[in-house]
Amino acid sequence: MPNADWNTFTGPAGMSEWTAIGQVVLVNWDSVIDELDDLVTVKEVDEDKIKDTEQRIEETKKINEEKQKGGRAKT
Repeated sequence: MPNADWNTFTGPAGMSEWTAIGQVVLVNWDSVIDELDDLVTVKEVDEDKIKDTEQRIEETKKINEEKQKGGRAKT
């Protein structure tokens, strides 16, 4: 669809186009995921850093909740 505009994807004809796109994605889903798996790397994260970050997030949430209530949070 080199010269298609957005009207191509509206109305009954548009529904047909979206259905065709969905079918292509569905048929090729495993290949897409395999390609993504080859491109994505998962890095190891230090568990202590995760716990520290989680604690900081919880502390920040408590402070924000207290601010919204009009009080002061105790840290």
